[in-house]
Amino acid sequence: IVVDNHDSMDRYETVSIAKAVPYDTFWIEGNKTCYVDSDVYLRVYGEPTFAAESVQWTISNPDIVQVDYSGAAAIRLFGRAVGTTTVTATTASGKTATFELKVKEMETLGTEPMAVTIPAGESMQVSFTPAESGNYIVYLPANAECGLEFWNMNAGEWNSDDGLYYGRAAEMTAGETAMIRLNNWRNYEQTVT
Repeated sequence: IVVDNHDSMDRYETVSIAKAVPYDTFWIEGNKTCYVDSDVYLRVYGEPTFAAESVQWTISNPDIVQVDYSGAAAIRLFGRAVGTTTVTATTASGKTATFELKVKEMETLGTEPMAVTIPAGESMQVSFTPAESGNYIVYLPANAECGLEFWNMNAGEWNSDDGLYYGRAAEMTAGETAMIRLNNWRNYEQTVT
């Protein structure tokens, strides 16, 4: 196989090709928390790693979340109301995996520093509406190992930094609400200020 890497050199690479097989085992991964009027993505992973099997998605309580997108291995859900729902993925061969998803109300931040605790594998979404226009910054201390995302009102999507230790500044207008999401991807609870 010739790989064109868009420079002057073509490289020959060895690629293994295997027939896709059904999953021996599979599971659903994603953020365990969604917020009202926000979305969350879930994805199927399985073994063996070269398995490829489409899944059908079902939601136990469609009053809690609405399906925005449903694909062969991923789903995007939109939080409609506070509560808990079970998301189930079923393969053509009849295997199932379940995932419990909590939908919460967004919390409101004040202007003073505050500590928040984020359970393992979950996120916290907060809103902030400044009384004065100006440049505001959200920072995470050096001990924080979680992702930080901002809702981009103009683009209608989440913007994130891929690193772990950062702060982010944004010019804000008085009365304009910003949404901020902290994602704890670790397998332990974290408290950040």
